[in-house]
Amino acid sequence: DVERSRGLGDVYKRQAKRYLRFYWRLYKWEMWARYAWLEWVLPFEVIDLLFGLATWVYFGKALGSESPFLRPYGGDFLAYLILGMSFNAFLSYSLGGIYDIVSVLYTGSWSAFGVRMSMAEYISIARIPLSIWIVSRMSWGYFVSFLRLIVYVGAGVLLFGMRLNPSANYGLGVLALFLGICSAIGLGMISASMIWLVGAWHGNEPIRWFVRLLVSLASGVYFPPEVLPGWIRGVAELLPQTHSLRAARLAILRGASFGELGWEFLILVLMALLLLCGGGFLFRYSQELARRRGALSA
Repeated sequence: DVERSRGLGDVYKRQAKRYLRFYWRLYKWEMWARYAWLEWVLPFEVIDLLFGLATWVYFGKALGSESPFLRPYGGDFLAYLILGMSFNAFLSYSLGGIYDIVSVLYTGSWSAFGVRMSMAEYISIARIPLSIWIVSRMSWGYFVSFLRLIVYVGAGVLLFGMRLNPSANYGLGVLALFLGICSAIGLGMISASMIWLVGAWHGNEPIRWFVRLLVSLASGVYFPPEVLPGWIRGVAELLPQTHSLRAARLAILRGASFGELGWEFLILVLMALLLLCGGGFLFRYSQELARRRGALSA
């Protein structure tokens, strides 16, 4: 039994090393594909971000930022806006990243020596696990989202005069973001499963489209959701993004404690568990269904 357990341990170690090699190679490939011409990509992306942020900042100044709806969040519209845009970059990518990555497997292609095949066929022949393919590309997307956060916060402090709260509870803010990301990944897996279940790989996928539509209006990315009609706020409470952004803002902008945010975190934990389990099950089931049918759509 001891020898057998050692043998299994060696097998698992070799498998883990193999997956890490796959991951690192795919990560480097993604970085090279995006920033092969760094001087022609990165500066323009940063300028786009700055001008987009400036548009919202001066829009808020033009209409007045002393709204009573901002008082629960510290009263600073600039800080409210920058935190929402920065954190929503992570949440939005978590929602749509898996669908985009999987759909490219069937719409993108790879060629060598006169042979052309879809990316799905390539990773199958190369024996690259789909999970490793998704994780490597998703991790790069989170790195880009982190760069966006740095640009937004840096511009807010250096260019627009954003004030940092000395009593901010950054740990709780990051925890709220993490739980929101987990919930959004669960929704993202449900969205990606529609590729196989209903053949939704030609354009917009209804679940992702509908959630993004609601989040941009009702979850408080750009303005406090309290200004909205009651029925829209009721729908927004069903979205994990609403609770994640609210808890993160209250923790960072007002310095709220865990005791004050306990209800928000309870909802986030329950949503994360439910959506991750449900999304994971549906994603695996849809893959198995596609393998049995030998087709993308039902």
